[in-house]
Amino acid sequence: MSSTSIIITNSLPSKATFAITAEAPPQQIYIPSSVGSVVDLEIGKTYDATLIPNNHDKNASTPWLAIRVEPPCEPGDTFQDVLDVLDEWEHPVFADEIVPSEDRLQAAWGQGLIVKVTAQQGPNGKTHTLWTDEIGKV
Repeated sequence: MSSTSIIITNSLPSKATFAITAEAPPQQIYIPSSVGSVVDLEIGKTYDATLIPNNHDKNASTPWLAIRVEPPCEPGDTFQDVLDVLDEWEHPVFADEIVPSEDRLQAAWGQGLIVKVTAQQGPNGKTHTLWTDEIGKV
């Protein structure tokens, strides 16, 4: 599956989001809350997304479903700033403990450069996301 550039157009209170393809002619995309909540999506911003055909009843007006969304990264970006910060820690850290933004962490993770750890205390507990540069630190 390839990545497509999308532009966020609307967000619902449920965190379900809508976007359009950046290529002409623009086509509508549905982003379920389970996909969109991974990245802090902002209306008007451009992201990279993996799309599949939308098999829902309203697929005539919204032909695409996003199964993955991540911030775009510049060609040649090595994410050295992210790697340097995470290298300073001996264990996974929360995003608010370090300088790179959550979007920057997501983009580095999307390129396979860092490790994203999700932790949950019990089956009904809140899910927490931590970041590290090496799987051996988990």
